[in-house]
Amino acid sequence: MEGKPYNRNTMKAIRSGLDRFLSGSSQKKPFSIIRDKVFKPANEALDASLKDLVRQRLISSSKYKRPISSKDLKALYAANQLGLNTPESLVNTTWFYTILYFGKRGRENQRAMKLGDLQLKTTTSGLKYLSQARERRKIIPKQSATTKTRVNL
Repeated sequence: MEGKPYNRNTMKAIRSGLDRFLSGSSQKKPFSIIRDKVFKPANEALDASLKDLVRQRLISSSKYKRPISSKDLKALYAANQLGLNTPESLVNTTWFYTILYFGKRGRENQRAMKLGDLQLKTTTSGLKYLSQARERRKIIPKQSATTKTRVNL
């Protein structure tokens, strides 16, 4: 990246990818570089380093995307990328509006969504709408104080 530091989300994504690789089917390591106590100093160092880079204005803490414009949305419908005209456009439309209204935390919650996470409700005037059944929370299991993790790389 031409000598520039990666942004916060990229660094966290690299760490998460490495954690998934190590715990995946080919490696099957019995530890997590994100959750296990033995890695706490490394994770604290990463967080401190990222905060320092933000403070120095070398990276931004968050990148916000522009909302989709009504002009672009109309163009997607006109090109049959969204709409009810084809099975593909119907799937695209369903995904688009589900993520627009319910996908607050990005891909990790999109993969974890279940049918029961949305409820079909009816207004007093008879209109049907979807509502989120409950707020998804990121849950990280805690290790017991007596558990020791052995790290074999």
